[in-house]
Amino acid sequence: MTRAKRMSMAALVALLLLVGLGAAPALAAEFANYSNEALGFACQVPGHWPPPSTKPPATYIFAGPQGSEEYYTTLNAQLVHNPASTLEVQAQEFLGQIGNNPQYRLLARQTGTLAGKRGVRLLVEYQLPGSSQVFRQEQFVANRAPYYFWLAYTAPVDLFDRHHALMARAVASLTFLPLGGAQGASPPGQPPAAPSQAPAPLGQPPAPAGQAPPAGQEPQVYDLRVATGIGEQGPTGVSQAFAPDTPRIYVWFRLRGLPAGTELRSEWYFGEQGKMQKAAETTTKVQDPAITWGQFNLSINPDSKFPAGQYRVDIYLGRQLQGSAFFQVR
Repeated sequence: MTRAKRMSMAALVALLLLVGLGAAPALAAEFANYSNEALGFACQVPGHWPPPSTKPPATYIFAGPQGSEEYYTTLNAQLVHNPASTLEVQAQEFLGQIGNNPQYRLLARQTGTLAGKRGVRLLVEYQLPGSSQVFRQEQFVANRAPYYFWLAYTAPVDLFDRHHALMARAVASLTFLPLGGAQGASPPGQPPAAPSQAPAPLGQPPAPAGQAPPAGQEPQVYDLRVATGIGEQGPTGVSQAFAPDTPRIYVWFRLRGLPAGTELRSEWYFGEQGKMQKAAETTTKVQDPAITWGQFNLSINPDSKFPAGQYRVDIYLGRQLQGSAFFQVR
């Protein structure tokens, strides 16, 4: 059963929600176990990648073989020692750093756990100064008080989805080891590529309209993507900027461990930065516990166009905010 509620913005007149069944494609790469006692973690990385380079005092950077496409993708692990900090402060410090880059955009933000530790996931895009290349970075931060463990996947936008399975495997296989006498980096920790000068970001993290998942619980709705279509392998035409005449805009997401009858809800916001208002909301109930992905989509009447501006979509599991996706129409 699906119901849609139209709100104050008259242009948003056709709001549809679908939840579908999907399966992740098989991974072609072979993986090897990697263990790092200095940073206190173990995970699986591509077996054909060379050993990581190091950046003192506590940063390890993995990259594909030179001469290959994977050379431009990196996995970055870092340990930050800051007993007086909090997870929220760490996340804001990261966004403050990365937000100084040209064309910075915050694409998604989620809270939950990483390998059993309370954590946050951030997805951003930015451009390197003096270059036309735009990068996408998925950044996890986990609380290992008095340390914070940072794990990032960075790639050019056109390569990010193609090699994202490498990060998915690293996260799925991640375990934390005893830290002992670990030497953490100075806060807040530097992501792989982070130079300067940027316009204002396109969007900001949403206000806490709902409760985050309780400590120790992994988010069950995650990996949000905004796209123009849905194919057999997942979302197509993934972007954070769309033309007003786009026929339909989708917010695609993965699902994990949802029993039949679970209620999912989306809330759509529109407006200027700092002045966003709710435009619509939808709810549905999961019919099959085997469902592994879902999507909400928004369309406009054939004789209308999407209003220009910034949009935010909040995804809820019951009353718990699971994540937010940001995009703009211009």
